[in-house]
Amino acid sequence: MSKLQDGVFQVMLIRSSCSRYELTKLLLSIEHGTHIHYDACEMYECIAYRLEPLVEGSFNDLDGEKLEDGPIQARVLPSAAHCFC
Repeated sequence: MSKLQDGVFQVMLIRSSCSRYELTKLLLSIEHGTHIHYDACEMYECIAYRLEPLVEGSFNDLDGEKLEDGPIQARVLPSAAHCFC
């Protein structure tokens, strides 16, 4: 399980096609952490990543926002956010 200051983030990939119903079930299961048990779901912990689509016209989504087609990359910025509770 990730923590805010652990210096890693999790990337979830869905490689196989699934119905809207299955995708909805998977996305709703994220709240309870049971999404990791779906066969279509692959989880990776990383400090940086770069995704390059294999075909043109791929669908890229980040937290519900559609992104431009093409490569996507990101990296962790350690201690960039502070949370006061």
